[in-house]
Amino acid sequence: MFKVLSVEKVLSLQIHPSKQIAKKLYETKPDVYKDDNHKPEISIALSEFEALCNFRPYEELVEAFRENEVLRTFIGEEVVAHFQSCAVEERSKHLRQITESFFHKGKEEVQEAITKLIAQVSAKENKTPRDKLVLKLQTQFPFDIGVLMSYLLNYLIIQPGQAFVMDPCEPHAYVFGNCLEAMAASDNVIRGCLTPKYIDKETLSETLSYDMKNTVVLEGDKLYTHEKDGFQVVEYPTRYEEFTCRRVEINQPNKETSEFAYSYPSIALILKGKGLISVKHKEDNEYMNHEFKEGQSFLLLPDSVVKFASQEEGEVALCITTSQTL
Repeated sequence: MFKVLSVEKVLSLQIHPSKQIAKKLYETKPDVYKDDNHKPEISIALSEFEALCNFRPYEELVEAFRENEVLRTFIGEEVVAHFQSCAVEERSKHLRQITESFFHKGKEEVQEAITKLIAQVSAKENKTPRDKLVLKLQTQFPFDIGVLMSYLLNYLIIQPGQAFVMDPCEPHAYVFGNCLEAMAASDNVIRGCLTPKYIDKETLSETLSYDMKNTVVLEGDKLYTHEKDGFQVVEYPTRYEEFTCRRVEINQPNKETSEFAYSYPSIALILKGKGLISVKHKEDNEYMNHEFKEGQSFLLLPDSVVKFASQEEGEVALCITTSQTL
């Protein structure tokens, strides 16, 4: 699947199951989880893009608990102390205990903690990006547990052309901005908070990856660039057999790109510019020409050969299926 997302309001804190877990969920809760596939995804920023993703590295979490008395008290001093002093191999287990403690708190306890937190953050003269995020979350989802849980996750801000991949079972929530999103074909979403939609806290707790790490920001691999040819191709590998993504940047008007051949169905989305897209089957001699303009998309059939010619500077995004497993 290939989407353009324009995020104005924070999207739910969620994960997508692995193939093994998806099969189990489809068998036990088919009314909620309607297929048995996984849903890894890549997000490529079209504007400055903000997201919460992955649990923060262990050292950052320890520091966050040390600095934030409200958060430490809410979780429980003893629970936090065990996390701070545990052996390396025990860290994920204790992080799970912390995460589950958020979901087991009563409504009044959550409201009291968030009220104290917002007062504390609002009183700051120089607010950090994370301070501003917490205020935004409280405005959009008043007294939602996600206001507090946001401290557990990396707060990522990336620039146009940068990207990140979310593997199965990794927590994430898109906060603000425009992006391209490509993913395996599935509708399986396990939500935890920051949403009016169905929340499945038990499945989320059991399924979450409790790895603590920085989220890797991808710059894209330049497959082809040559000034005289007037275009370059940037690829975003995903590690998954179903799909990969590319951007074709046309830097000189009235220049024709090289031919691109695709063995499996793919989608071309025109991000900028206008001109001609020329398509043929790999065994044909003649191209079929179609005019294109910004915002249009084209389905490229299996064994297609395609090239682009823009009348002005242009940009095309390609979601390319890389196997017959869709």
